[in-house]
Amino acid sequence: MKRFVLALMFDPSLKKAVLIRKVRPDWMAGRFNVVGGHIEDETALDAACREFREETGVATELADWHPFLTLVRHGGDETCYLECFWAISERIDAVKSVTDELIAVLDIQSLVSRGDIVEDTLWIIMMGLEAARRDNNSYFTVITVDDESPETPWQSL
Repeated sequence: MKRFVLALMFDPSLKKAVLIRKVRPDWMAGRFNVVGGHIEDETALDAACREFREETGVATELADWHPFLTLVRHGGDETCYLECFWAISERIDAVKSVTDELIAVLDIQSLVSRGDIVEDTLWIIMMGLEAARRDNNSYFTVITVDDESPETPWQSL
């Protein structure tokens, strides 16, 4: 079993999001994705905080992050889990590139017409945006998508 996390941060107006232009793996190279990575010996929530800090230089609190999607993909002998979280923060202006991968704050509406987005990223962002819009102290159910499609590139990570 492989476990990954995505940490999607929006600005308070919900018009911008933090994305990362990936250098690796090869199939993502040159394209934008949500900040994230492998879940190590930790909870998915801890991984979201850690990955966001490691890749953007911005420390967040566990309470800042809200789960909205678990994507399950089956491929060969292994199942991959992708746990997705959203946060809203004014600290979005403090993000910066701290690795060899470019961090960018992009207008969400502009993402629709871009061709340099990792497959599945756009609809994940839109689901996170909808979850963030609905969070006015009301309960939002985490959606689990169990994808039985043939092997996808991210399963090779």
